[in-house]
Amino acid sequence: MINFGYLIGMITCFICNLVIDHKLSWFLIVLLGILISFTLTTVPFYLKNNKYRFSKISLIVTFLVYLLLFTINYAYNGNWLLGSFLIASFVFLFLWISIFICTFTKIALLYKVSICLLMVSFITIFTNPVCAKVLDIPNNDSNISNIICAAVMIAIAIYLSIKQFFRKRRLFI
Repeated sequence: MINFGYLIGMITCFICNLVIDHKLSWFLIVLLGILISFTLTTVPFYLKNNKYRFSKISLIVTFLVYLLLFTINYAYNGNWLLGSFLIASFVFLFLWISIFICTFTKIALLYKVSICLLMVSFITIFTNPVCAKVLDIPNNDSNISNIICAAVMIAIAIYLSIKQFFRKRRLFI
């Protein structure tokens, strides 16, 4: 049913873009957004018994995000393509490290989740300052909400690691 919604959205946006602008412009951005959503929501069901499904899905999403950034930059005659690629690469670096750890290591699941939470907490704290630096914009905003969110993720990661440690020794279930 969700795929039908994607199709209706694509057709509607395609027609509106042609009627309003008499050319394809923002429809390409919508199309890539829908393809990213489709990849995240539907493709996993087609790959449910595949050992490397998260790697494959992440590879597709990574490619589509870079293509989306290029398309937005092209459609709006932007000059920020390199900066947006650097920011996306910063985030994707940690995503791919997490995927490699989860896919190719034989450590316990709770340790994998803890490592991924630590990676996401790092991204949560440093993405805004990295964006401000790369895009050369003032970063006067408080990062306190991101720090609190990261602290909660770190606390959960520590709890899960301790739980796994004691579970392995049969002291905690």
